[in-house]
Amino acid sequence: MTFLVIIIILAFIFDYINGFHDAANSIATIVSTKVLTPFQAVLWAAVFNFAEARKFDEIAAALALLNDAPTEMMVRLLEGPRSDLLLIPCRSARLNWPTVETILRNRPMSRPINEKTLALAQQDYRKLSMETAQRTVRFWLLHNKIEKVGA
Repeated sequence: MTFLVIIIILAFIFDYINGFHDAANSIATIVSTKVLTPFQAVLWAAVFNFAEARKFDEIAAALALLNDAPTEMMVRLLEGPRSDLLLIPCRSARLNWPTVETILRNRPMSRPINEKTLALAQQDYRKLSMETAQRTVRFWLLHNKIEKVGA
């Protein structure tokens, strides 16, 4: 019986320690399947860590790099009142839902996002194709260039 308890304890310890490698394994899988470049994959993982730590300047910079867009544009989206607009650059950057949810929950807003709005955002995020999100980001970039020329 003591032997069985020791084996179970060792299995729990192994499972806990093995979890340390999950982030590295997910990044390696993403890079090896050529879904993202190594640079994009590291940024992708960093965005979640930035969101958890509420480092919104870093999130804005990472989203800007992943979308090849100005950081100021991402700052406006992060600080803006509409959470639905933030879904677009997140989908374009291929972020997973847990990362997007963390960003939405921890945004620098006076009132936190409510559960109903979050559930709707998740439905919208699942419906939004990456191609549509990327086209929308490109449109925003073109619109910004036209505004600057006209000003």
